[in-house]
Amino acid sequence: MKRPLSIVLADAFDRAAHDVFSAHHAAAAHGEAPPSAWFRWVSWSRGFYAGLVGDWRSLPLAERAKAAALALLVQLIPVNSSSKSNTPDR
Repeated sequence: MKRPLSIVLADAFDRAAHDVFSAHHAAAAHGEAPPSAWFRWVSWSRGFYAGLVGDWRSLPLAERAKAAALALLVQLIPVNSSSKSNTPDR
């Protein structure tokens, strides 16, 4: 079932806010300095995309792009179901 656009955006913004909030509290709990503006932006963008696609995993965007590219390649490459080899006979 497809999610309505309003729900997709609400989930994305909610996850983004959660990731920024969690990064700040995790740093405080471990006695580290508060996250920099750059790290907050990275946390927000990872969280936003995780909420947007609905899988809730805050992965680096490069890993997501790699996984998406591999999934696309798997769909584009035809699978030879016959037992014959693709090499020509000599």
